[in-house]
Amino acid sequence: MEVLEPSGWGVHDLLAQALTGTGDRDGAVAEYKEALQIWPNNAPVTSRLAELMEENGDFVGALEQYRKAAGLQGDHEFKAQYAAAQQRTNAHI
Repeated sequence: MEVLEPSGWGVHDLLAQALTGTGDRDGAVAEYKEALQIWPNNAPVTSRLAELMEENGDFVGALEQYRKAAGLQGDHEFKAQYAAAQQRTNAHI
């Protein structure tokens, strides 16, 4: 079992996920950003932030986060998310 400290990135990540579930998207974005202040190279958290930003209509910010996640962890999943986000953003423009 992992012990979560209040200043740990995991606490902010879990809180962001909970806030997303309750509909508090602004609060969730803030918590994801706090988590990334502690661990800036966390691709999964960066990806979740990107998804939430896109849902909030911040396509430019989301695209940047998707790009960052793809660069942090070069696996196929994050690269595919970035490519799909590019297509959705282009369709929106």
